[in-house]
Amino acid sequence: MLPPNSPEINPANNRGNSAVTDSPRMYGSLVPMQFELPQVVNAPWTSPTAGPGPLPAMIVTVGGVLNSFRRRWWSVALGALVGGLALALAWVFVPAQNEVEAILELSREPMEMAGDRRQEMPKDVWENYKATQATLVKTRLTLMNALNSKDKDTGRPLSELPVVRGEWDGVGWLQKKIRVWFPGDASIMVIGMKGEDPQQMVKLVNAVTETYLNEFTSNEKTRQRDELTKLKEHLQGLQTSYDADRKKYDLRARQLGALNNQEMQLRHQQANAALQSLINRAQQVTSLMTDKKVEIIEIKQRMQLGSSYEPSQQMIDEKLLENPKFRDKIARREEYLAQKRAASTSFVNPEAAAVKRIQAKIDTLDAEIEQLRDELSPQIRQSLGGDVNQAGQYQLQGAEQALALLQEELTNLEGAITKAQTELNDLHTSTGELDGMQQGLDTLRQRMAMVNTEILKAQLNLEAKPPITVYNMASVPESSHDWMRYFMVASLGGLAFCIPVVGLIAWDFTQRRLNTSNDLPEALGVKLVGTIPALAGKRKSKSKEAAGALGGRTPLADAIDGVRTSLMRDAAAESTRIVLVTSPVGREGKTTLATQLAASLGRAGRRTLLIDGDLRHPSAHRALGVAQEPGLSEILRSEIEIEEAIRPTRANGLWMIPAGRFDEDALHALARDGVQEVFKELAAGFDFVIIDAPPVLTDSDALVIGQHVDAAIISVLRDISRVPQVFDARDRLRTVGVRLLGCVYHGAKAEQRTLRPAVAAK
Repeated sequence: MLPPNSPEINPANNRGNSAVTDSPRMYGSLVPMQFELPQVVNAPWTSPTAGPGPLPAMIVTVGGVLNSFRRRWWSVALGALVGGLALALAWVFVPAQNEVEAILELSREPMEMAGDRRQEMPKDVWENYKATQATLVKTRLTLMNALNSKDKDTGRPLSELPVVRGEWDGVGWLQKKIRVWFPGDASIMVIGMKGEDPQQMVKLVNAVTETYLNEFTSNEKTRQRDELTKLKEHLQGLQTSYDADRKKYDLRARQLGALNNQEMQLRHQQANAALQSLINRAQQVTSLMTDKKVEIIEIKQRMQLGSSYEPSQQMIDEKLLENPKFRDKIARREEYLAQKRAASTSFVNPEAAAVKRIQAKIDTLDAEIEQLRDELSPQIRQSLGGDVNQAGQYQLQGAEQALALLQEELTNLEGAITKAQTELNDLHTSTGELDGMQQGLDTLRQRMAMVNTEILKAQLNLEAKPPITVYNMASVPESSHDWMRYFMVASLGGLAFCIPVVGLIAWDFTQRRLNTSNDLPEALGVKLVGTIPALAGKRKSKSKEAAGALGGRTPLADAIDGVRTSLMRDAAAESTRIVLVTSPVGREGKTTLATQLAASLGRAGRRTLLIDGDLRHPSAHRALGVAQEPGLSEILRSEIEIEEAIRPTRANGLWMIPAGRFDEDALHALARDGVQEVFKELAAGFDFVIIDAPPVLTDSDALVIGQHVDAAIISVLRDISRVPQVFDARDRLRTVGVRLLGCVYHGAKAEQRTLRPAVAAK
C-alpha cells in the first residue's frame, strides 16, 4: 500500500501531466489540474435523454437474414451431417413399394318408383352405399376368410404366406394394409395393396376381392329386408305411442272444458283482463279512502275554527256518491270500461264493432251521470250550507259512513282478486300442460314422417338390385415404383438438412443482434459516440489493448481518441467529470472501452482516474497491471482512506482504484448515501473519473453507481449485443436519472468506421 504522500502518485512523476495548482482536496501530492476546453454548443449527442418510444417491431430484411447466416454459417455443416444421416436411415427403413389393384364396377341401376316413374339412385343414398361397401371389404370376417382361402399355386392357406406369417395378428395387419377407394365420382371401386413382393400382394388382394363378392353380395338383400322389417316395426311403435298420447290430450282438454289449446289461451286472456279490472278498482277504492280520510280531517279542522263556509266541489261529489242512483251509474260505467279493455285485448283492430258498441254505452252513461249531477248539486249545496258545527257534524257523519263503505268494498275486492289470481294460475298451468302434450304429439308426427321416408328408401334399395361387376382382378405390375422410394428418401434428407440450417438462422435472427452501427440510431434512437474496430484474435486484441493503454498508435487507439474528443466536448458544455461505462450484459467490451478511454484522456494531458466498479467480476486491474487489493471495496467498508487505494499506472496521466476484495458488506455500503461523498472527493482531485461498472441487466450495482455520475456510455459489441437488451439497458439507466451520452460500437468494419462521424451527427 502506498503512503499518502508517496512520490509514485505525484502527478509531477507522471509523464504528460500538467502543472499543479492548489485544490480543496488532494490525494498525496495529487492536485486537480486546471484547464480550459473550447465551448461546444448544441452537441448533437448531448441532447435530452427522452426516449423515442417503444421498441420498434422486428422486420425481416435480406440483410438481417444474411448477417444471421454469417454468424451461423456452421449450421450448413450441421445440416449436411443431419441430412446425410437422415438419407442413410431413410434408405434403410423406407423399402421399395409395389402397388397392385383389383377394379370393380358398382352399377347404378335405375330404381323402381310409384307408377311408371323411374329415377337414378339419389346421390346421398349412392354415397352411403359406396361407404358401406368399402367398410364391408375391410371387416375382420372378410379378411379372416380371405386368409383361410387356399393358394392356387401351393394349395396352402394364404395365412402361411411369408409376408403374413411374420405378423402376430395377420388379420389386423391385412386390415391396415388393404385399401379401398373410389376414384373421382365414378362408380368404380378399387381394392389395392402396397408391398415389396408384388406376387404375394396379388394373391392377397384377389382373395379379399373374391371373398367380398361371394359372402356379402349374396347376403345384401337379406340385410336390406331385415332393415325394412325393423323400420316398419319402429313405425308401428311410434304410431301406438302417438295414438295413446292423443287420447290423453283429448281427455285432458275435455276435463279443462276446452276444445283445443287456442280456446285455453283465449280463456287465459279473459281471466287476465278480469283480474286487471279488479286490481284497478281496488286501486281506485284505495285512492277514494285516502281522499275521504283527508276530508274527515278537514271537516274536523273547520269545526274547530267555528266559521261558516261554502261547501267545496269535492264535498258535493262525495255527497253525490251517497245517492244510490248516481252510484249505480258510476259502477255500470266502470263495468263497461273493464269490458272495453278486455275487448281491446282480444281484438287486434281497436276500431272493431264490439269495441265501438261498448264505447257508445259509456258515452250514454256519461251524459246521464252529468245530468243527474246537475239536478242533485243545488240540493246538496243547500244542505251543506248554514251553521258550521251543524253542517260539520252532518258532513263528518256522512264522510265516516262513506269511508266504512269503501273499506267494506275494498275487503270484498281483495277477496275477489285472490280468487281471480288462483283461477288465472290454474289456467296458466293447464295451458302449459296442454302445450307440452301438443309438442310431444308434433314430435311423434315428425319422427313418423322420417321413418316413413326411410322405409321408402329401403324399399327402393331392395328393388334396385345393383350388381357388382369385376372389371379387372389384381395382377403383377409391369413397372416398379422405386421412383417413389427415391423421392421419399430425397425429401427426408432435404428436410433433415433444412431443419437445423433454417432453425438456427431463424433463431439467431429473432435474437436481433447488432449487425451494423446504424442499428443503434435507427432502431433505438441512441446516439453513436464512436466505433471501435474489430480485433482479429484474442492475442492480437490483448496486444493492441496494451499498446493503446501505453500510448502506442493503433487503430484501436485512434478510435478511442475519437470517443475521448466527444467526451471532452461534452465536458466543456455540461461540466461532465464522472463517466460511467457499462453494457447491457457481460462480454460486450465495456472494460476495454473504460481502460482505453481512461488511457486516452491521460495521453491528452487530463489527470484521469479509472475505478473498477465491477466489484463482483473485476478485470480492469489485469489490463493495467495493477494489484486487485486494496481498492473500492475496502473504501466502501471504511477500512482504508481514499488516497491509500489510488494506484499509479504505466500510462501517462492515469491512476486507478481497483475493485478490491468484494463481500456483502461492500455491497451494502455501496447503497448507502456516503458513496456520493466519495465520488465528489474523487472528482475534485481529478479531471476525469472513469468507472468500469457492471452490466446493467445482470447486476443492480450499475444503477446504484449511476445515480452519482454525470453521464454514462453504453458499450455494445457487433454480433453479440441484442437490440432489445440495449433498449432495456437504456431505459433502466434513464429511469434512475442517468444522463446517457450514447453508445460505443465495438467490432466495426473499416467502411463502417469511416461513416461513424456522419452517423453520430444525425
